[in-house]
Amino acid sequence: MNKVQKDYELINTKKANKKYSVLLIVLTVLIVLMAVVIIPLVTSNKSLTKFVTVFILMLSIILIHVAVKFGKVVYQNYEGMPNPPLWVPKAFGYGISVNPYNKVGKIITIALTVILDLFFIGTGIAILYFS
Repeated sequence: MNKVQKDYELINTKKANKKYSVLLIVLTVLIVLMAVVIIPLVTSNKSLTKFVTVFILMLSIILIHVAVKFGKVVYQNYEGMPNPPLWVPKAFGYGISVNPYNKVGKIITIALTVILDLFFIGTGIAILYFS
C-alpha cells in the first residue's frame, strides 16, 4: 500500500512539474516578447509605453511567485526531513539552489520574494507617477 501511495505522489509531482515548467516558459517568453517587440513599437506614445512597462513588471512579479511555487513542488521530498540541506542540486540544469524546506532557506526565499516584489511595485509606481 505504501508503494502505491509513493507512486501516486510521484505521478502528481511529475504533472505539477510539467504544469509549472510550461507556465514559467510562457511567462518568460511573454515578458521577453513584450520588452523586445512591443515597447519599441509604442515608444512614440508615452502613456502606452508606461502601461506596457508596468504590465511587464506585474508579469515579472507573477513569474517570481510561480518560480517559488515551482521550487516548493520540485523539492517537496525534503519537506518532512528533520534537518534538510540548505543547498540542493537544481531541478533543471547545472548548479545548486536554495532549499525552501530548510529553515534558513525558507527565510531566504521569503526575503528575496518580498524584496523583489517591493522593488517591482516601487518601480511601477515611479513609472506611473513620477515620469
